[in-house]
Amino acid sequence: MRCLIADLGDSRFRGNVSAVGGALIHFGALACRSVASRRERTGWLTLWLLLAPRAAALLLTALSLMSEVEAQTYTTLYNFVPGSGAGSTGYPPSTALTQLGSALYGDTTWGGPANAGTIFSVGMNGGNYTVLHSFGVSGDGGPGLYAVSPFTAMTAVGSAIYGTTYGGGTNNEGSLFKINSGGGGYTILHSFGGGGDGNQPITTLLDVGSTLYGTCTAGGSSGGGTIFTINSSGGYSTLYSFSGGTQTEGPSCGLTLVGSELYGTVFHGGTHALGEIFSINTNGSGFTDLYNFTGLADGEQPYGTLATDGSNLYGVNSSGGTHYSGVLYRIALNGSGFTVLNNDTNGSFSTSPPTLVGSTLYCDGGGSNRNDIFQINTNGTGYKELYTFPNGTYSGSSLLFNGGMLYGTDQFGGANGQGTVFALSLVTPEPSTLAVLSAGALGLVGYGWRHRRAARRTAKPAALDQPDAPAILSFPSHSPPANAARKAA
Repeated sequence: MRCLIADLGDSRFRGNVSAVGGALIHFGALACRSVASRRERTGWLTLWLLLAPRAAALLLTALSLMSEVEAQTYTTLYNFVPGSGAGSTGYPPSTALTQLGSALYGDTTWGGPANAGTIFSVGMNGGNYTVLHSFGVSGDGGPGLYAVSPFTAMTAVGSAIYGTTYGGGTNNEGSLFKINSGGGGYTILHSFGGGGDGNQPITTLLDVGSTLYGTCTAGGSSGGGTIFTINSSGGYSTLYSFSGGTQTEGPSCGLTLVGSELYGTVFHGGTHALGEIFSINTNGSGFTDLYNFTGLADGEQPYGTLATDGSNLYGVNSSGGTHYSGVLYRIALNGSGFTVLNNDTNGSFSTSPPTLVGSTLYCDGGGSNRNDIFQINTNGTGYKELYTFPNGTYSGSSLLFNGGMLYGTDQFGGANGQGTVFALSLVTPEPSTLAVLSAGALGLVGYGWRHRRAARRTAKPAALDQPDAPAILSFPSHSPPANAARKAA
């Protein structure tokens, strides 16, 4: 009996590990079928006695090839173009991206007719880049970098996009705006700096029902900043005013909701004036200092919105730590169990929050010049660098996860040196693939062991008729190729 068996070392199999397991199970099924004669049984026995000892080694080889399958793919979706005046599309990107439907929304620092930045949308495939609004024109404050440009990601609510500007507005102390997702309808819902309402917001708005929550870095009744709410029709209210002193310089972050409590950070406040984590009820009561940073191993100067899994908070400090370049940390909702998950050893963490997907955190930073994207488990294990930006380029914004992809913006990179919108694939092995590999290999081992025992019981001294020689499975020795996509130059 002759059997044609493919060479599993062929490059056609290197990109599809499940094919290896499928081949194993296929061969096992062929071997287990009934045979009509002793001649056929002896031929199959010879073949599988050769295969069984190698099955485990084949499984290990296939698993090693899995690292090739897991490679991340970095794709530039859009290259920003420098320029100002009529027709300018804005550059470079200044905040994280917001998703609504199949489009990504963000803003730029410069560009547009007044060279004061723009709001843009771009398809998740990189197409249909559109300028929705140019800052610094009539109705949204005077021109200039700090006059109107947002510093944080916008928030999608229904079919509209909401955001804040650090300057601009009636009092040139910042504004809260709304714009339709398709462009048009740009409206300032509130101008900051008119009394005790706070000013200079650097916050991503939190949507809770029909109410938006945010923070101001300054202003309020004591000048230490505020926490505020605003409804969709523009009804504004100051929820809490920071008192200054140990709470000096109010929060420069978005807020995180767990149950009926809001969580946030203060960049320079707290007992040591090095930052703190706080909580407050959504009605403005129960303000609590949860943790005061010391600037030692726990780091200092927290920045960005905290991530949560419902039991813990996750955040980054932009400075301090063992290597004086920031830390990634975890803390329980009640302020206990503060744990440093990672100390950056090569550079500085960016001032961007981690993105939590399941039990994995994705961050930008962690490399020299803050130019790596990395992942780490919520228990501090499994650190892995996913992508390294070219020298002089870094993301500088939190990452958006959707459909197995991370979307973000980088500054000063791309074809024009003015930044890009990018996507990074996160391909992971399916459990079914590992199951197929294991079942196939173990099936071969079990089959070989069974017939090896049977051979010992039935073997006779007399020579048997020679069977047709079966084709022998080829197991070439090779090492998986280096994965160039894992770490770009």
